[in-house]
Amino acid sequence: MAKKKPAQEPTAETPEADERFCGIVMPISDIIPYPPGHWADVRGILDAAIKKAGFTPKLVSEAEDATIIQGTIIENLYENEIIVCDISAQNANVMLELGIRLAVKKPVVIVNDKQITPPFDITTIKYCPYPSDLRHPTVAKFIDDLCKAIKNTYEASQKPDYRTFMDYFGKMTVPGLGVEEVQWKEYMETMFRDLGRKIDRTGHDAKGESRNQEKGPSYRAVNKINHILDLMPEETIQDLRKLTFTTPTSFCLHLVDRIGDRQIRELNQEQLYSVICQELSRLRKRFSSSSSSSSSGV
Repeated sequence: MAKKKPAQEPTAETPEADERFCGIVMPISDIIPYPPGHWADVRGILDAAIKKAGFTPKLVSEAEDATIIQGTIIENLYENEIIVCDISAQNANVMLELGIRLAVKKPVVIVNDKQITPPFDITTIKYCPYPSDLRHPTVAKFIDDLCKAIKNTYEASQKPDYRTFMDYFGKMTVPGLGVEEVQWKEYMETMFRDLGRKIDRTGHDAKGESRNQEKGPSYRAVNKINHILDLMPEETIQDLRKLTFTTPTSFCLHLVDRIGDRQIRELNQEQLYSVICQELSRLRKRFSSSSSSSSSGV
């Protein structure tokens, strides 16, 4: 992980110098029993509270450039000034990312569907509950409460006597941080890859169905991408045709060829969803640019 550069004084030429990021850890794909689009609504609510608190909201998986998603997640979990984590669905990836944030002793605010009981190990952490139905009157209060929690938690973390979750279990140091940050990041990336391989060895694909062992790895990678595309809006499939992909499968093969079947098989559903969105965005820009060039040449 690259070492931080000394902060620059804000100037007219560098308006982003004082920008502070609040990372968001939450599910992004539809999960039973929540209705379709639920997490998009929750994301909008979290964004509103985070902006009100004076931070820029950003999923920890988001990056400005194309990169290894696990590396982006780890870097943001370590670098973001504060994190808001929604544990409502008790999603495995969310819980893992929360654990990493707690382990590196950085401030985090936990939010939760008030009808869901948090896991026992983190019941001692104060969290902000929100209503399952996301009704406006109660959501407005939740936004105010979360805004205050973000401000108070961040301000407390800047004080020398700030105690993190880990500090209550005795004096601990995070191995590999400080002068060995690069090694720590590499270790965490390796851990993510090993976890992916363990999941892959269970013999089930992204739909939870038993895999045909006679099928090759590329077939499984295409299947996995196709499953994510099935969850995406119809407009996305129409976009694929505009981008010269005759079928969703042809896009899947393109993505496997670009990224590699092994890398795709090691991604979880949320990470693969992010990769697909990044590639579609890249292709749209390229298609738009080539169309503009053709028009100007006619």
